Amino acid sequence: MIAATILALALVPHTYTVDDDQPADFSDLPAAIAATLPGDVLLVKPGVYGPAVVTHSLSILADPDLAKPFVLDEFVVDGAMECNLAGLQFTNLVIKNVVGRVRIDDCNVAGSWDS
Repeated sequence: MIAATILALALVPHTYTVDDDQPADFSDLPAAIAATLPGDVLLVKPGVYGPAVVTHSLSILADPDLAKPFVLDEFVVDGAMECNLAGLQFTNLVIKNVVGRVRIDDCNVAGSWDS
């Protein structure tokens, strides 16, 4: 019974904050992505963030009432089952080898999409 409870708690999605200049769970987007599990949510505050790669199901969201966080260089979604991106700015967004769907909402985007 205890093992089932621990397993159930491990499968509950978590929400983390990312802010490059204020106290948060993470100050760096790549580190935040690397620490998440499938289904987790990252709430990204305004700022400038380095390139990153998403390879698992993840939601990366920004507050629509604040300035859009800016991701420098390349942001890649590669092989994820599902990914939700909202309220972000990308220098270069690359989406490839996606098994499921990628939802892009209210983002400023430049980049390429591969099938």
